[in-house]
Formats: sequence, C-alpha cells, structure tokens
Amino acid sequence: MTKRLIRYGLFATFAAAIASSGVAYAQPADDMGGEGDMAAEGDMAAEGDMAAEGDMAAEPGDDTGMTDTGMADTGMAAAATGAVQEVARPLQLATKGLEVGVNIDLASGPKDTGEIGAASWIAADLRASYGINDKIQAGVEVPLLLKNGVGEGLETKALGGIMVNGLYAINDMLSAHAVLGLATPGVFALSPYSTPFYLGDLKFGLRAGVAVKKAFSPKMAIEADPAIVFQLDSGFDADTGEQKAFTGFRVPVALVFQATPEVAAKLLTGIYSGQDFKPGAKDGGTIPALVEGQYTLMDGKLDVGADLGLATLLTSDEGGMYDTVGHSLYVGLFAAWRK
Repeated sequence: MTKRLIRYGLFATFAAAIASSGVAYAQPADDMGGEGDMAAEGDMAAEGDMAAEGDMAAEPGDDTGMTDTGMADTGMAAAATGAVQEVARPLQLATKGLEVGVNIDLASGPKDTGEIGAASWIAADLRASYGINDKIQAGVEVPLLLKNGVGEGLETKALGGIMVNGLYAINDMLSAHAVLGLATPGVFALSPYSTPFYLGDLKFGLRAGVAVKKAFSPKMAIEADPAIVFQLDSGFDADTGEQKAFTGFRVPVALVFQATPEVAAKLLTGIYSGQDFKPGAKDGGTIPALVEGQYTLMDGKLDVGADLGLATLLTSDEGGMYDTVGHSLYVGLFAAWRK
C-alpha cells in the first residue's frame, strides 16, 4: 500500500499568490463649472470634453476598467492602489507588498477500515509572499498534515516540506515562475486537491514555468500556471519497480468571474501528469474540476473563500490515484491577507 501511495497519491502545495492591484481613475477639477462652463475661456474643447484647459482629459480605460486595447487592465501599474476586484489584480505584488495566507484541505482518502472517506485527510498549507520590486516577488510555502485518515497503520510526516518560490514579471500578463525546496516524495508533482500523503524523507524538488493572467472584460479573466516538475526519489520505474526521480508536468487553469466588486467565482481545472510525463489515470494523471467562491473585505486587504469539487475526473482501478470519481471529493477553505 505504501508504495502505491508514494507513486500515485502524493500531494502538491498550491502557491499562487495573487497580488493586489488597482485601476486609476480620472479625478474631477475643484473648480468645475455647471453646464456650459466646462471649458476654459478660449478653449476649443471637443464635444464631450469635461476638462478645463485640457487638464481633465480622461486616459484610455478610465471609469471602465479597460485599457486602450479593449482588455481589462491587470497590469503591474495597477498594483499600487490595491484593487478589491479579483479579476483586476495583477500577478505581481506591489513593491514592498506583503501577502500571507492559509489553505485548509479536506481531502478524501483511505481510512483505517480500508474504505475511502470524505474529508478523512486534513492538511494546512501556509504561504507568504513579498514584492521585492515591481518585477520580482519571492515567497515561502509550508505544507502540513493535520490528520492522517489511516491512523497509526500508516507512518506519515507532519511536515510535507519547505519550499521557496519566485516570480519575475515579463510583462503585465506574463511572469516566469519557479518553486524549489525539500519535500516528501511527490509533493512537487500533483495537484493541491489530492490526498496529502506525506511519506518518507524530504527530497529536493523543482517546478519551473510561467504564470499567465489575462482579463477579457471587467468581469472575466483566465489564469494558468503551466510548469515542468522534477523531484528526486519520487517515482518508480514501470518495468523494474526501482525508485527514481519524478519528471512530469502540470497545467492548472482557472476561469475567473467577478460577480460584484467583492464577490468572485472561479472554475478550477487543468491537467497534472503522472510519472515520465504520462497523463493517463493509471499512471497517476489527474484532471481536477472544482468551483471556488471568494469574498473580499477590508478594502481589498482580506480574501476568504472555499473550494468544492473533484480532485480528478480521471480514475483507474489499475494503480491510479482514485478508483472512482466519487472517491476524489475535495473541500477546501482559504484566507489571504495583504498590505
């Protein structure tokens, strides 16, 4: 059982700090007159111009959340004012910006009876990120196992790992992203919704890729974080059964919908490969499907929310992570504070 858990059932922490941002708005002039007095004497202001002597000319995107290209502004320049809306936040924290957060994972997994139980495994993921400047962000992640569903019948570790991460902004919608550190075998590989089996000694691991966020309107955006994964002594040779390094990929994807300035919803999915980049269920591959609700308060400084769904739509009774879709039920709670 332990070998199968190491090979297919290992948990990877979710590290995506979404930084705060804002949208700049034009400010009205103190001496703005009534109708017919909107332009300075002698000005040839165009029809609809509200500014005296041209000082009040609106920039593209003012009051609409749109840029001059018609896309919602999620750029780094918006980070300085701390936008409440999730869809408008850039990938990058503002310079000297700080974000700390926690995820509580209630995952399905085996119990001491041999059955699969919902929320029988409980983990906490602690994370913090800091904006070094307008291009570079650094952070730390610590996954912890709070409850082992099997009990004393399976020797698990309370500490899942210690990892550092970095984000380098290439442009407003694209950043290079890397996570490295020490973790129990397989933690780097799989989705944050899988059963948190923390087994064995800490092994070096690395994830490297890009983070993408693109808004299509003031109400909708898409996020993705594709990466290549490597971790020592975290996989097994299919032919010999000998332990070897895990190599694979992961492509988490989220569709963001801004219902109100304070309320956002997400559809979470993606694909997480098994050993040797194989995506099949019997090789440990997963395709999660979840919904997330988020409420933002304290003028954009605090997010709270929950996730509900399935750790995978791919199942297999030939060594895969889950034998049925129902056995992959996941519930998550999260909170993040930023300044």
